[in-house]
Amino acid sequence: DAEVAAAIATMGGVHVDCGVSEVCVDEENKLVTTPAYMLAGSIGEAATGIEACIGELLTLVEATAAVA
Repeated sequence: DAEVAAAIATMGGVHVDCGVSEVCVDEENKLVTTPAYMLAGSIGEAATGIEACIGELLTLVEATAAVA
């Protein structure tokens, strides 16, 4: 969505195009996102992206805990 990408850029962020089941991880800022809720054509598609996002989030949490 061009409008969302522009809003993100206005706030100083970097927009990354991802598919419905893809995840974007910003390890430096400890941010994990997915466009699943915006792009899904069905609840199953949304679930796939959300589950992938949660998996990446758990990986990030585990890595952070191991360092602490």
